[in-house]
Amino acid sequence: MYYTSQRFRRILIQHSCIFFALMVSALGCSSPNNHLSSNYKLKEHIAFINEQSGDWKIYTMQSDGTDVHQIITGSSSSNLDPTWSPDGEMIAYGGNSGLDIFIVNTDGAGMIRKLTNNPLADSEPHWSNDGKKIVFISQYEKSNEIVITDWEGNSVKQITDNDWQEATPRWSPDDNQIVFTSYRDDEWNIYSIRPDGSKEQQLTNTSEISSNPTWSSDSSRIAFSQLHKGNWEIFVMESDGTQVRQLTENQITDTKPIWSPDGSRIAFSSEINGRSEIFIMDQDGKNIFSTGQSGLPSDWHSSK
Repeated sequence: MYYTSQRFRRILIQHSCIFFALMVSALGCSSPNNHLSSNYKLKEHIAFINEQSGDWKIYTMQSDGTDVHQIITGSSSSNLDPTWSPDGEMIAYGGNSGLDIFIVNTDGAGMIRKLTNNPLADSEPHWSNDGKKIVFISQYEKSNEIVITDWEGNSVKQITDNDWQEATPRWSPDDNQIVFTSYRDDEWNIYSIRPDGSKEQQLTNTSEISSNPTWSSDSSRIAFSQLHKGNWEIFVMESDGTQVRQLTENQITDTKPIWSPDGSRIAFSSEINGRSEIFIMDQDGKNIFSTGQSGLPSDWHSSK
């Protein structure tokens, strides 16, 4: 089935071979019956997902691994790819095991709201820094395309229109560019594009799989993961694709980097201790430490 194979490729890139079973089981899911956890207070938090009994749930924690809270409870399906609103009051995420996009208030007030209504699939949301728009991946008959909507879901604009498979879009902090992964000519590479669909630029050009791009706070650099010599490692490059530098070098999986709001640190997932565990390192790859929390990091927010 075309959808299953292409969706599997994207999930393979994003989460290192662990989500295929989710997609097979999720096709018949209905809207989730969820509620928010109580006693949630925003400080400086990383939003991440962690697997429980075969389903992935959304949590937040401080960057030292403390103050862990589950954002949504009572869900019968997986919730993926949480992304903060700039004010920290809401989180958009892929619900129904990544087939629809929803928005929740992080203070426990209000209802969970469904943002998109695609009969196929919408996934991998990321909030713009001005808080007005959300970019995400939308599935079409033969491709996955980049789409932008206002945060209320009233205005939807398709940015890419091709037969390729786009994935993992992320706004630059200045909101002038979107970086993403694309499967073209049997290779996964990283590209950037303007929000109006102009000035697309290929940033990596390698037969090794590159994915999960994330911007530094000043929009000058991009961290990403790459399947390098048989292992997933973390790299960083300039925003134009030059000066590529490897930050991790292990005989295990290091993937899913996200940059801290001040640009000084990078969170990522590593299996160095035998499980997917969230680590923090300086932006130059030094001073690596474990948060002690298992899972995959998705977005990092700091209160003003």
